[in-house]
Amino acid sequence: MLPFIIFGNNLKTAVLTWAFSITIIIPILIVGFNGGLVGFILPLALKINPSYPTIVLFYLLVPHGSIEIPAITLVASSFILMIKKGPAGMYKRSLGLLFLSIILLAVAAVIESFITRTLASLVYSIIY
Repeated sequence: MLPFIIFGNNLKTAVLTWAFSITIIIPILIVGFNGGLVGFILPLALKINPSYPTIVLFYLLVPHGSIEIPAITLVASSFILMIKKGPAGMYKRSLGLLFLSIILLAVAAVIESFITRTLASLVYSIIY
C-alpha cells in the first residue's frame, strides 16, 4: 500500500505543478518548498538522534530522490515552453513531460518503498 500512497502524493504535486505552470511562480515555489523542507528536516533529524550516522540519512534520501527530484523539476520547467509556444502550446507540448514525470515518480515510489529503507538499514548495519 505504501508505494501507492507515496506515488499518489507525488502525482498530486506533479499535476498541480504542471497545471499551474502558466503562473511561472507556483512551480518555482513548489520546487523551492520541497527542497527547503528537506533542508529543514535533515538537521532536525540529526539533532533528534545525533548517534544516527549522516551517511544513513544520505541513503534514506538519495536512492529515490535522484529520480523524484528531477521528475518534479522536469514538470516545473515546462513553463519555459510558454515563451516559445504561448499558454495553449505550452500545455500541449508539455504533456509528454508530464507523462514522463509520472513514470519516473512511479519508479521512485517503488524504490522509496522497497529499496531505500533496505539500503539504509544495510549501511547502518555495516557501520554499527
